[in-house]
Amino acid sequence: MMENPLVSIVILNRNKKEKSLRCIESVFLQHGSSFEVIFVDNASRDGSVEAVRSAYPKQVKLIERQQNSVTRGRNEGFKMAQGQYVLSLDNDILLPDPYFIRKSISLMKQNDDVAVLTAKIASPEAPDQYQSEHWWHPFDTKNHQDSFFYSHYFPEAAAVFRRSVLEDLGGYDEAFFMGFEQAELGLRLTRSGWRILYCPNLVCVEDDTRSEFASRRHPIHYYNLRNKLWTAWKHYPLGHGILFGLSKSIVAFARGCRFGYPDSVVKAMFHGVCPPREVRQDRTPMSHSEWRHYTEVRRGELVDPDQAQEWINSASDFRGSE
Repeated sequence: MMENPLVSIVILNRNKKEKSLRCIESVFLQHGSSFEVIFVDNASRDGSVEAVRSAYPKQVKLIERQQNSVTRGRNEGFKMAQGQYVLSLDNDILLPDPYFIRKSISLMKQNDDVAVLTAKIASPEAPDQYQSEHWWHPFDTKNHQDSFFYSHYFPEAAAVFRRSVLEDLGGYDEAFFMGFEQAELGLRLTRSGWRILYCPNLVCVEDDTRSEFASRRHPIHYYNLRNKLWTAWKHYPLGHGILFGLSKSIVAFARGCRFGYPDSVVKAMFHGVCPPREVRQDRTPMSHSEWRHYTEVRRGELVDPDQAQEWINSASDFRGSE
């Protein structure tokens, strides 16, 4: 097992044994980088832990959680991490590019103001196309999925962090459990002066699909809306928070009525407007200047093509130096 890894790869799992094994297999095909693999299991009952321990008895560090929590699980993995950078992956993510990690390191070294690199998440059927359910960036997918740009958002399924930033900010808000936790962490990163960089040369594949969640009853609908309202509670000035909460609640309720889960939406609205003390105590609304800055960040910023090409060339040189 690597003693002084440059990168820690944290994989979160719950009851997806076969997908987890494929994910880990793709990770170990990475070239020329020192890394450790940390497998965080969220109380699985399908033999995931036993399968990983059998296949990788010395190569993978295991965290066996007794309770399921997406945010707590990821944070436990981050706390165990020893690398300067942390690659956080869902268990259904594959890395077809054997130089994914090397490219990530190079990009981080060239961008001291960037806390998170967000990858291009494709599907096995369309490996060159970004999956729409993960795209909440400020630019349209069709014209900018192959452009470098700064964003306010990163999909939690595949992201590269500076470990020092995770330590400073405490990782994901564990009260959120799951849903919108990445957006809230992205907001805290922005408020702390850090940037999020979308990198089209960091390509991964999601070996699963989640688009069907929107049209059927699923707990994520409750958590997404509740946590959006909690994010407004924590960070938004009062007027902006009310407008944000109303707009998100109206859209969620309309969708819930259409697809048969209005009760989940109403429950999320109630719990979102009346959060627990731990959320209320975290309220530190943005000042006028912070709100203006956050609004600018949400518009996005395209990277100059010449600068982007320089990053790509440096990544290639870095790769060739192995």
